[in-house]
Amino acid sequence: KSAGITNVTLGKLYIGGGSLEDHYTYYQNNTACERYNKSVNTAAWQTFTGYTFTQAVQNESWDIIIIQQQSGRSGQYETYQPFLDNLIPVIVNNCSNPDVRLGWQMTWAYNSDHVKTSPYGTQAKMYSDIVSAVRTMIVATGIDLIIPSGTAIQNLRATSINNPPWTSPATNTLT
Repeated sequence: KSAGITNVTLGKLYIGGGSLEDHYTYYQNNTACERYNKSVNTAAWQTFTGYTFTQAVQNESWDIIIIQQQSGRSGQYETYQPFLDNLIPVIVNNCSNPDVRLGWQMTWAYNSDHVKTSPYGTQAKMYSDIVSAVRTMIVATGIDLIIPSGTAIQNLRATSINNPPWTSPATNTLT
């Protein structure tokens, strides 16, 4: 808004803790997702219930649709497929904008003391696996618009910003 951009619509389809597999299952069963949030022209977010995957994609003539894997599985590329490959044509075929661009939200690694880090062993290994999974995804799908939130957080962990009061008392790392 401060940059003078006012014609922006944002939407977010939400399944709490949902994975690509969950979204695909909801799509296949035409099941409404937990909620669909939408903000038009910088207005406050509105929350809607009863939206299916297809309805959310069809709700606007989206320019960009961002996809992400559940954070705990984001470093395990094998959990992306075949669900991602199955969802991409659903998105492209149901969006009224023939030029819609797909993007990927790269999640960040949990702190080593987080229970969901266990498949990875350490926070550093989780981050490394996320990077590897995203690189594999780019090659496999052609999605090359990446929001590197995971790398941004990883980089911030190595700066002076990673200090109290924003740290976990147990690990002294950014939460």
